[in-house]
Amino acid sequence: MKKIAFAGTDGRTLLCALVISTAKSDIYPEAFQGAVIRGTPAMPKFTEMMNWPVEFIPTDSNSASDYAAAIIRNLKAGKIDYVIPMPEALLFEGLVDEVEAAGFGKHIIGLNKAGAFIEGDKIKCKQFCREAGIPVAQSWAEVDAKNYNDALSVCLSYIHEFGGAVMKFPYSAGGKGARIILNSWEIREVYDKLIKDYKDSYKAMFGKRENWPLLIESFMSGVEISFTILVDRLGNFQILPTAMDYP
Repeated sequence: MKKIAFAGTDGRTLLCALVISTAKSDIYPEAFQGAVIRGTPAMPKFTEMMNWPVEFIPTDSNSASDYAAAIIRNLKAGKIDYVIPMPEALLFEGLVDEVEAAGFGKHIIGLNKAGAFIEGDKIKCKQFCREAGIPVAQSWAEVDAKNYNDALSVCLSYIHEFGGAVMKFPYSAGGKGARIILNSWEIREVYDKLIKDYKDSYKAMFGKRENWPLLIESFMSGVEISFTILVDRLGNFQILPTAMDYP
């Protein structure tokens, strides 16, 4: 039996582990067991009440280093076979790097710290896509979030040319950093709300004197579909079924 563990503290870790433990495969005849690394305090009791076949692996704290210690310890003991980190923050903090350094790089899925900028810095990701010829929004700009006039000018230009603009806090925001603007009356309100939501994050990252990077993109309408591909260091890849983040 192969054991696949999901690291994190949100509900996805438990649901993914449950699916692994209960789903049947037409391709792989062997049985699989799902596990949660850390989770929340309520999860083990709830799982027991529901009689779900999910195991739990504790960590000393919520830090990437303590996650890594628990993962490495259980991989060495043969208690788990593969690990999938769920929160982006664990990738940014080098969880994959620590597991790789211990000799278990083939047993964890995710970006190392050097590659995690694709998830953690939308502006650097846009620059990477431009260099690689990967299509993104038709137009985008980086402005100083402290300079409302620059943000206003870009938004007005995009509203005129593309019918709208999207203002984004360019760092990890749990999927809540993008704000759509469809007319000029919304610009100030959206700008003020975004600054209010991320002012503390900007201060922690850049202080008061440095520029606060703000990403503004031209608006695109249509259906959003996620294409996920698993790739290893040798260039081998597996295309997964398409998915949507919303109904």
